[in-house]
Amino acid sequence: MSNLTLRLITAIIGIILITLLHFFWENGILFFSIGLSFLLFTEGLFLVAPSKGLRILGWLSLILLWWNEKTIALVFILFIIAAPFMNASLRGLWGVWWFLFYAFVPWFSYYQLSTLWGNKVFMLLVLHWVADTAAYFVGKFFGRHSLAPTISPKKTWEGAIAGIGLTLAIAIIAYAYFAIPILIAGAIIAIFSILGDLTESWIKRQLQIKDSSQWLPGHGGFLDRFDSFTITLPLLALLTQVLSLP
Repeated sequence: MSNLTLRLITAIIGIILITLLHFFWENGILFFSIGLSFLLFTEGLFLVAPSKGLRILGWLSLILLWWNEKTIALVFILFIIAAPFMNASLRGLWGVWWFLFYAFVPWFSYYQLSTLWGNKVFMLLVLHWVADTAAYFVGKFFGRHSLAPTISPKKTWEGAIAGIGLTLAIAIIAYAYFAIPILIAGAIIAIFSILGDLTESWIKRQLQIKDSSQWLPGHGGFLDRFDSFTITLPLLALLTQVLSLP
């Protein structure tokens, strides 16, 4: 079985499961958001915390986040400032904390948006999938010009433009059917999903790995599959608050 076939089968199964959670279970979106966050964080822990001690500290940090998010946010900012002066062990802890936010903030934002939009928030997933799929296939078969050769050589300008164009087109079509700010969401996803993708590619390059794991056949890991959401979802949640969007 080719990698592309395996990739398609995994994607179809995943889309079916996610659709069922959104439309056929009252608490499905909450379960999806929390469950995916835990999977992303667990993957991140195995990448940046080779020792059991660091992994335990990671889970303790997660408990602290649930107990008081302001406390952990303050400590995280201090870690960022002090990172250049830390020894290797402390940098490992910084990586654990980075993945804690990297995994949970986007999907907390997603659930927050679902409290406003209900299961129509599913359209955000669709727009991301459209952007990723168009960029992947156009880049694979027609890409000639590398988008960021030092970070992710396989990503191309042709793929990025295709992803942006098709995402905006779908958002314009969906505007007539969804009472949510779909055009704003489409524009943000079209542009910033690429940055999320490149951010994760940069992290993997720093860690000298190709995939975050092999948990999703044909795709790599959950971090590989959901990287494009890391910037778009918090940004959308922030805009709905600042602009009082419906």
